[in-house]
Amino acid sequence: MVDFKLDKEWKRRHHHSNTVCKHTGCTNSGGKCVEIAKAMELGKLAVTQLNESFDKPICLEFEKISCPYLLFAKKRYAGLIFTDSPHASGKPDCKGLEKRDKCKFVTDTHQNCINSLLYSDMSKQEVDRSVALARTQVEALIVVCVMTHCCV
Repeated sequence: MVDFKLDKEWKRRHHHSNTVCKHTGCTNSGGKCVEIAKAMELGKLAVTQLNESFDKPICLEFEKISCPYLLFAKKRYAGLIFTDSPHASGKPDCKGLEKRDKCKFVTDTHQNCINSLLYSDMSKQEVDRSVALARTQVEALIVVCVMTHCCV
């Protein structure tokens, strides 16, 4: 994975929070598709230049862009992936976060919190809302445990 850190000046010139893409059928709000398109361009350029420097049989391929990208630890991440068009809806991609040994309540709460973050604009308000969602679920679990005397 490569992080193409677009500098603040580039973002100021090309990304405006109230920008609406004029591409027919674009599902990305706030001009996010501009950043995704630039990352795709840089990724394909990097692949071309790296492949020229390698001896054959090594051949890299452009795979996907993740935006946003939430990295929890090595091999544990979540993001919305874009493979072909920056104007299409991103598909959720989670690796290393799913555990089969957790109960359905934990799995559903975890997935709802991740989705809440992925489909947000990552502003402080949106992150706080995701945290509040998790806290509400934990509080509901505590109430159920106390009422049923299962965790006393």
